[in-house]
Amino acid sequence: MFLGWMAANMSYPYAQSLTYAEFLTNGFLKSKASQLEVRETIYATYRDATYRDACFILELLQDDREFMDAIKEACLWVSRSYVRRLFVILLTSNNISRPEYVWDRCWHELSDDILYR
Repeated sequence: MFLGWMAANMSYPYAQSLTYAEFLTNGFLKSKASQLEVRETIYATYRDATYRDACFILELLQDDREFMDAIKEACLWVSRSYVRRLFVILLTSNNISRPEYVWDRCWHELSDDILYR
């Protein structure tokens, strides 16, 4: 429901004047049928997302684009073993917010020479 409140704040000017407690008790989204559809849409958008994923959707956390770009740029200049070392350094320094997401986007660059080892 918290994410619904945040989404309503982005879409409705009236919702911006409500606190979270007022939003829950005011029946803001229960008053009209069209607003009920908005409520269901908000729930459908965030029901399968974890809290961290929801924060990324709402752009409350930094994305890992800069790290993915650094890995892809390093592939142009250094060997794959150095790229893997870079990835390990990023992991151990706790700079990457979603390591599994970075891995899914950059696994090809990190494992390109694995057949030759």
